[in-house]
Amino acid sequence: MFTKAIAAGVLLGVAARLVDDVAPTWVGNIGAVWFMAAFLVGRSHPKRGDGARAGASCLALACLTYYAWRVSVDGTISTRYLALVGGAWLITSLVTGVVGGALGSMSTGSAKAWAIAAGVLVGEAAAVLLLSGRVTQPLLDLATAGVILRRAEGRRHLALVLATAVIIALLATIYRFVLR
Repeated sequence: MFTKAIAAGVLLGVAARLVDDVAPTWVGNIGAVWFMAAFLVGRSHPKRGDGARAGASCLALACLTYYAWRVSVDGTISTRYLALVGGAWLITSLVTGVVGGALGSMSTGSAKAWAIAAGVLVGEAAAVLLLSGRVTQPLLDLATAGVILRRAEGRRHLALVLATAVIIALLATIYRFVLR
C-alpha cells in the first residue's frame, strides 16, 4: 500500500546525501523539497489518514536513509550527533510528512490544500532569506510556489497562502534557534 512512499523516501534520502558532495549543503536540506515529496506521495491516497501515513513513512525513511549513509558509509558523524540532530530531524520529518501527506491526499478535491503547499514554500523562502541571506534557495522556493499557486487558484486563496507562509517562517526561525 505504501510502496511509492517507501521508494520515494529511500530515493530522497540517498539524493539528499549525494547532493551534499556536489552542491552547497543547503541544497539537500531544502525543507520544501521534503514537504513536497510527502505532499506528492499523499496525493496517491484518497483517504487523508492514508495520505498522512504515506507522507510520514516517506520522510521518515528519507531521514533514516540519509543518516544511515552518514554513519555506515561516510563514518562522519558521532553517536551523540546522530541522537541529537538526527533525532530532531526524524521528529521533524514525521510531523512534516503527516501534514504534507494529508494535504496531498486532500489536494485532489481542494484548491485550499494547494494554497497551503504554496504557503509552505513561501514561508521557507522568507525564513531562509531572513536567517541566512541566501538568495538562490528562496528564488527556487518562490518559483515553485508560483507554479503551485496556479493550481491553487492563487488570488482566491491568497490569504491562506500568506497565513501559512507566516506560520512556516516563524516555525523555521524558532527551530533554527532550538538546534543551535
